[in-house]
Amino acid sequence: MDDEGDHLLSPSHSPHRLGHARFGLHWTSSLIKSVLIPIFGGTFIVGYNLSSLNLPKTVVTDHFCDHSDCIDPIFWKAIVAVYAAGGFVGALSAALFLTRWGFKMPMLLSNALMIAACLLMSLSPHASVLFLGRLVAGCASGLSTVAVPMYLTDIAPTRIRGVVGGLSQLGVALGILLSQFLALPEVLGTIDLWRWVVFVPIGPSVLQLLLVRHFVESPTWLLLYADHRNQATEVLQQLRGMQHVESIVQIIEQNKAQVLAVRHAPTFKAAFQPSATRPLWVGAAVQAAQQFSGIFSIFYYSVSFLADRDIADPSVITIMVGVLHLIATVVGAVAIERTGRRRMLLLSLAGISVFYATLTATLVYAVDAMVAVSILSIIVAYGLGLGPVAFVLTTEIFTASSAPSAMSLCVAVNWLCGLIVIATFGACYDTLGAYAFTPFLGTCVLAGILVYLYVPETRNLGIEEIAWKIHEDSDNSVQPSRTLRQQLSVTPARSLRGSTSSEGSVATPGVTLTMEHGLSTAVITPLRPKFHA
Repeated sequence: MDDEGDHLLSPSHSPHRLGHARFGLHWTSSLIKSVLIPIFGGTFIVGYNLSSLNLPKTVVTDHFCDHSDCIDPIFWKAIVAVYAAGGFVGALSAALFLTRWGFKMPMLLSNALMIAACLLMSLSPHASVLFLGRLVAGCASGLSTVAVPMYLTDIAPTRIRGVVGGLSQLGVALGILLSQFLALPEVLGTIDLWRWVVFVPIGPSVLQLLLVRHFVESPTWLLLYADHRNQATEVLQQLRGMQHVESIVQIIEQNKAQVLAVRHAPTFKAAFQPSATRPLWVGAAVQAAQQFSGIFSIFYYSVSFLADRDIADPSVITIMVGVLHLIATVVGAVAIERTGRRRMLLLSLAGISVFYATLTATLVYAVDAMVAVSILSIIVAYGLGLGPVAFVLTTEIFTASSAPSAMSLCVAVNWLCGLIVIATFGACYDTLGAYAFTPFLGTCVLAGILVYLYVPETRNLGIEEIAWKIHEDSDNSVQPSRTLRQQLSVTPARSLRGSTSSEGSVATPGVTLTMEHGLSTAVITPLRPKFHA
């Protein structure tokens, strides 16, 4: 087969094919459905709600003044910020749901919460009900931002794991663009129609509930947490489009003992076991860097910045910002496997830092045209790296036993940092004026240094190798599993870092180390020509 688990067979001669439609070397119809449905019903809605109340601010406040109670500026900021507070709560709760229910049920729970939130917001008779709806929407979104990226990483073949994971942020970018478009005064951003803007997410939420049978459960959860070996095997056969998946199942089962050891422990204990400590702070730092890059302050204030300087019509600016963000995210998601996670993070953070310096200088010297160029450049630099890579990397650095709780904590840090930025940037801008973006410049420089020093490259590596790589420069406390060492004839993993092929195997004389399903397996073979899928 042309997938990781059967690299000795040519695609055209494999006897183990199932009758699933295939679109390219790794994409089966089951994989495509299992990727697109959660993105459309999950991260797309997250992005949509991030921007849905940004532009109709005046029409929303005027509407409530005319029909019930006026919204003072402080309460309006609370309505905007409570979405991030709900996201924090939803992300923290995700660990509890993921270990007990798997991935499909939490995603469907998120949809149910989002439906309730849309009804509250669109039918709200008072501003307090709108506030409650935003809080519920935030809880739903926090749950999605943990479940969907983890799910995508789990179901994807290793060689396209980065691309599949990056698509979750593509959903966010699409949601932001659509909400920005619908909120324009020429579309739905009016006193009479603004409620339809906040009602729209009910559509994809209902659709995912209806399509629940068309995407699969996580095979790792089925095997390690639910003890459904036969069902996990069937799911892997659907995802890979092949009959012979026993080797993949055996690789996943290597983590069984670790999962059993923490299954009945307190929810977050697994995240603080020695093997997860350093990955935890690395993941939390990357998630914090995404928010402290100030990207959403750029989204929130770019329209007013550019409109106040008469550079372009606000509607044109809005669409331009959304389209550039979408295009950059597409390019970033596609390039992630070719370029590598670490390099993309470093280049993105360097670009954002440079353009923040340029933006500060142009604000100080009132060079209006360059203000526009700097703002748009920051958005492009973010979309090309920090946007898609942060979540891909965070889902890859934890083993199966610690992933649910550790990922919940890391994403909760993301939402908390976003809440801090939303709550403080307005006062920061009023105080610092043209220098308001310098704190973001400083955090991006610091994040770049941390990434350079502590973040490994995870492309084409199995989860155990990534964990060992993160620890090898400190205390070497994480070693490949005993089963894996036995497969490698107790050969130290460092000696296996030969040239990594595009197929996801490390070429070492006499050993073929193949990455499948995020884990590593080895096949001891004679030297032979490299197989090209």
